[in-house]
Amino acid sequence: VSEQTDPVIHFWLNEIGIHRDDIPKICRAFPSLLGVDVQTMQKSIDFLREIGVQNIARFVTRLPPVLAYDVESILRPKMTFAVQNALSIYDVVRFPAYFSYPLDQVIEPRAAFLQRHRPIDHKSSDAFKTAKRVTQNKSTKRPSYTYYSNTPIPLASIGLSRVLTPSDDAFAKLANASPQEYAKFKQRFLQQRQQSTSLSATKNAAATVERKENTLSFSDSLNKRRAISSSSSSSTSSSDSSSLPFPPLLRFPQ
Repeated sequence: VSEQTDPVIHFWLNEIGIHRDDIPKICRAFPSLLGVDVQTMQKSIDFLREIGVQNIARFVTRLPPVLAYDVESILRPKMTFAVQNALSIYDVVRFPAYFSYPLDQVIEPRAAFLQRHRPIDHKSSDAFKTAKRVTQNKSTKRPSYTYYSNTPIPLASIGLSRVLTPSDDAFAKLANASPQEYAKFKQRFLQQRQQSTSLSATKNAAATVERKENTLSFSDSLNKRRAISSSSSSSTSSSDSSSLPFPPLLRFPQ
């Protein structure tokens, strides 16, 4: 066991810079990480550096499983989605657990739901003060905000932790909707996503078949051209020989 775990511990301490006191905590919470290949962990670390994470050790300490996440199928798609929704690396660093939530089952449905339902019951939070009209409260001398429920709100203005941490029912309340309303929305969203994925897979398969058919067709056409060219050359040679008064070997000397 020591031969297998020593390289991992060495990588955590010397390559990532995790504090020695944090190693036992990580091992107790996520013992399976001791069996992860160092090369796999290195790919995750390289990706975190690529997207701009400065304190790699702190990020990994807060989310140790990130060392085992596949870059191309898990980390990169989630980071791409974050950027598309006006989130920065700063938002992800504040909430590293973002990478641990399923993209298709949690992150995408909730982000899509927020685009249709603007929260209006959190007036004390600055994140929701994107009012269309501001009036002055004479008694407190503070601005009074008017909230509109039909205005989409960006995911970044609420914060990843507030959107992803709650249960589905609690999230529905955050979005000023009933749990049943969000449940129906999520079901429709997942069905549409599955249909879209299936359609995309069908198109890709059809395109692959078409490319193979075009390749075979081109190959057959090329072979036919070669056969015709070869046949034409043979017929030309035969024609030249048949035009002689006698076969070449039987020609009389002049």
